[in-house]
Amino acid sequence: MDHLQKEGACEHRKEEKIVFMKTLNVIFRREAQEDIATISRYIAKDSPEAARNFFVALDDSCELLAHTPDIGSARIFQSPRLHGMRIIPIRKFEK
Repeated sequence: MDHLQKEGACEHRKEEKIVFMKTLNVIFRREAQEDIATISRYIAKDSPEAARNFFVALDDSCELLAHTPDIGSARIFQSPRLHGMRIIPIRKFEK
């Protein structure tokens, strides 16, 4: 009898599962980079701090996406180049 049973703990041990997660790289196309610059300039007109927060939120979203690439809403596009694309809002900047 092992120490778990002696101490009255569960008799069945849970099987440990090791999961290896693959981290992907998030790559911005030129058009996306231009959109991000335009959005940040627009936000900075009213609040430079909000523009900085936008970049932090964008970075956080990219980190989340790199670790969990299947998150977000699947979209269907006519272009085969965009097949499988998923959309996620940037947290705190959803609107």
